Amino acid sequence: MLACGPGRRGSLPARVPRPPDPSRRGDLTPPLLLPTPCPPSSPPCQSRRPKWGSRGDPRAAARPGLLSRRGPPVGGTVCNAPPLPPPPGGPPRGRTLRAGRLQPGPRSSGLSLRTPRNPKRKVGVTVFALPTPRARSGIQVPDRPLPDPRPSPPARPSTMGYGALDDPAVFTSPTLPSDPRFLATLTNSYLGTRVYRDILHVNGVYNGALGDAHRADVPSPVNVRLEAPEGVEVSQSFTLDTRTGTFLHVVETPEFTATHRIYAHRALTHLLAFSVTVRRSAPQAQPITVRLRSDFTPKSRDLDLHLGPDFQGARYLSGRTLSPEVAGGPQPTVHMLWTPAPPALTLPEARREATWQFLVAVAEAEAEVRRLFEEGAALLRAGSLYPAHVEAWGALWGASGLDLDAPLPLQRAVRGCLYYLLSAVPSPAPGVRDPFHGISPGGLSNGSRGEDYWGHVFWDQDLWMFPNILLLWPEAARAILQYRVRTLSGAQANARDQGYKGAKFPWESAATGHEVCPEDIFGTREIHINGAVLLAFEQYYYSTRDLQLFKEEGGWDVVSAVAEFWCSRVIWSPEEQCYHLRGVIPPDEYQTDVDNSVYTNVVARNSLRFATSLGRDLGLAVPEEWLRVAENLKVPFDPKRRYHPEYDGYRLGDSVKQADVVLLGFPVPCAMDPDVRKNDLEIYEAATSPRGPAMTWSMFAVGWLELREPERAQQLLNKCFANISEPFKIWTENSDGTETVNFLTGMGGFLQAVLFGYTGFRIIRDCLKFDPVCPTEVRHGQVTGVSYLGNKLNFSFSEEEVTVEVTWAQSQAPALEAVLEPSGRRLALPQGTSSLVDRARDLRSWVPIPALPLVCCVTLGEPLNIPVPLLPHL
Repeated sequence: MLACGPGRRGSLPARVPRPPDPSRRGDLTPPLLLPTPCPPSSPPCQSRRPKWGSRGDPRAAARPGLLSRRGPPVGGTVCNAPPLPPPPGGPPRGRTLRAGRLQPGPRSSGLSLRTPRNPKRKVGVTVFALPTPRARSGIQVPDRPLPDPRPSPPARPSTMGYGALDDPAVFTSPTLPSDPRFLATLTNSYLGTRVYRDILHVNGVYNGALGDAHRADVPSPVNVRLEAPEGVEVSQSFTLDTRTGTFLHVVETPEFTATHRIYAHRALTHLLAFSVTVRRSAPQAQPITVRLRSDFTPKSRDLDLHLGPDFQGARYLSGRTLSPEVAGGPQPTVHMLWTPAPPALTLPEARREATWQFLVAVAEAEAEVRRLFEEGAALLRAGSLYPAHVEAWGALWGASGLDLDAPLPLQRAVRGCLYYLLSAVPSPAPGVRDPFHGISPGGLSNGSRGEDYWGHVFWDQDLWMFPNILLLWPEAARAILQYRVRTLSGAQANARDQGYKGAKFPWESAATGHEVCPEDIFGTREIHINGAVLLAFEQYYYSTRDLQLFKEEGGWDVVSAVAEFWCSRVIWSPEEQCYHLRGVIPPDEYQTDVDNSVYTNVVARNSLRFATSLGRDLGLAVPEEWLRVAENLKVPFDPKRRYHPEYDGYRLGDSVKQADVVLLGFPVPCAMDPDVRKNDLEIYEAATSPRGPAMTWSMFAVGWLELREPERAQQLLNKCFANISEPFKIWTENSDGTETVNFLTGMGGFLQAVLFGYTGFRIIRDCLKFDPVCPTEVRHGQVTGVSYLGNKLNFSFSEEEVTVEVTWAQSQAPALEAVLEPSGRRLALPQGTSSLVDRARDLRSWVPIPALPLVCCVTLGEPLNIPVPLLPHL
């Protein structure tokens, strides 16, 4: 392994150029106009829950039409905030350490560490904090003009070369998928829709009581389709540009080119917008008319809607949800202003080009939606609305990302997963204070009554999606944890209702934290959700040392409440002289009543250990019972066959629905010998159903990468491609296209196989480990903008070498050091420009801990307190 320490800190990348928009022709830039033209210028797969034999699924009565699919496509939304600041200027020239010798490094933004790579030899990097003096604080962010409102090129100068036709970030097709469920989604964490769909959803707006709670359908004014003319030669293309979060429909004829652009504004998250641009191609001067088709109807089955007076040429609609989630609870109100689209648009004979812009604003109060609409309209008139959207996406991609020199399908799969997952989480922005209501398996674009788990939040968010977000975008990860903090009272009510102490987070959660799963058996027995929630808090704490969240904002309340639940839920076994957890449903949902699920017991043990150590870090007295239960909780293990039985009484060969035991090791920390890890992988690979959900094979791949068998890992990871629907890289829960679409859970698992499997990243209490290993088809990889203790790091790897660079540091961040393993050699990662860094004095000492073979970590001194959000790029 290889490890890195305190380094020069440069700055985040400067603004990058943007590629030409393939939908545009010639060198003319169309004017930005308001709605009127301006003057010239196989059998069904298993569901995620087990089948129930010939009697059928008991969900059917409680949730009619659960597996039904909705019909035609749908759409749109609005928000307020000034354009987000760009990152600081370009990186300074640095130095490179190659084979222990300093050399000039043309690309380094600090000190980068390179060492020969041998895929068969374990060589890794451990990064940890060092005691450092305090320097001057402050970050200089240069002002920059807004970008040209066209799709952008790679947000960072990438070593992965590609041309216009093989751009992994742009998904283009001459036709749309026959199944509208596989259309691209456009979301920004507050508003979400699927292109050409007649509804949109609003963050946190649910209708229905408890088990009937689902995302409220709001009619979508952006459900507008540009119609191709009849009787003439027509060429069409449909494009999702993931760099700009934009969907484009281009219609070309011999006489004109029409471009329909749709986007959910990334910075102004209460806004949805679309535009139509018509550009004359032929010299004829007759008027050109294009037709628009819209199925917009101001009605909803979930809201009591009423039309109100127009406002500045926009239509107004408002209404309240029909039923609260819990008796006496709030019923959200939705207010919407939108500029209606006419059935046709005409380019006058004297004009060569014109653009019509349409705006939708959504908020929870009439005054707020008016203000937001006014601001959006003003930006439209100034030509700044779309550029601000592009700028916000550019800032996200420019600050953090994952690039592979690998086959194009793998590159595109990774990019699609990053785009859809990033679309689901919030970005800190001035003036935006909307509470985040979590990520459901199908995202904000899905979740109507009867589809995609009704928009409920599961363990999918905390275990399958969160690790990727934490490593690259810790501010968004913090918002996910804040959702769990806000719903703690509901979780405490769940525990009381079940007769236990503390908090039991719901298996299915909506806005309140009360259990909204319509089947009691899952809500009461699938208690491993608590372990996933606390694992997210633990990883966040180790990665950020953000004490404010835990001391002042309710984080400790969540951690301690979960610990109390586990202690009240265990039962002492006099026969085995240990604690049991009985009557549970493990991740393998084929089993609905087992004792001592090994996965459940390990996450419970980890939760109690973390709660104990965190309490001590915070200077709090913690009950001795927590650690006593943790150290005496049964963890099933077969010493003869040297593997972990899934639960008490598990028989070798019994079918398993999805990843369960193989989650031990990663993402769930669980120390074991390599032969035990290998046995677990082989036994459960043979037993796992081929019809299980998408994320399963990703975790097998991570396990084999840990054991340094990359080709076997890649064979399993390649199974995930069967769950990707073209052309817009929409994932489905099952490989035959059934169940949840836009399946963010599967995307999260796939990304973890790349982001944590290929790289060997592991976030532990005292360090960040980096131990890359890749299959032969991945020639080179780079992960930029990794967040660790307020530092930003870039990592690159190939068979020949690995590189670690510290590029930026928050003012209170400690300096870092790298440690090469197995030699144990320590190398500094010196900080960069001192004007951007204020070094922390919080760490007084570090002590190497040879806890595992080939791993060297450190013990931190007094706890850090690094506030988050902590990065300038958002």
